[in-house]
Amino acid sequence: MYLKLVPKVETIEELNEMETRLSKAYYAGKLEVELKALQEEKGFKKPISYEMSEWVDDEKDYLKQSEDYHSPKIVLSKEVGYWRKFNALHAWFVETFQDGVDECQSSIVDPNQLQDLYTDLLKINKKNTKDILPTAGGFFFGGTEYDEYYWQDIEGFVKFLLIFFEQYDFEEHTLVYRASW
Repeated sequence: MYLKLVPKVETIEELNEMETRLSKAYYAGKLEVELKALQEEKGFKKPISYEMSEWVDDEKDYLKQSEDYHSPKIVLSKEVGYWRKFNALHAWFVETFQDGVDECQSSIVDPNQLQDLYTDLLKINKKNTKDILPTAGGFFFGGTEYDEYYWQDIEGFVKFLLIFFEQYDFEEHTLVYRASW
């Protein structure tokens, strides 16, 4: 499960369009020009940061890629959080931001709802776990017991959120959640 920070966008499609546009500019040798133009169009105060991905596995025909589709792509996301086997958190993201549909899709995360979860987690105890952040079963999800691992995950996530909310500017960025198996 990944939590990523991207430039301010309204939809995942808008993010994908920006990445495609910049990838095409990269292959045309005009990346810096396109970065500046995009920054101006979107009204971003800070320069757009990006990375080159090693692999592209979708939209195979838009970049004149080699037959094995190993061309790099511009990626505008910065990974800020990563969790494994924390099924209760994954279920919360799926229910809260993906309308209960779990297809490993990316989804925009409202930081206010994440703040609400943080507030709830500060009050979590053995009596109210099933009301605040219940576990969820599934093939890749790990255990569903409310054991030491569950409580370690909760503690780690609360610590992460405390630091996270102090460091990031949500006027300039959007949060994106994605799980992949």
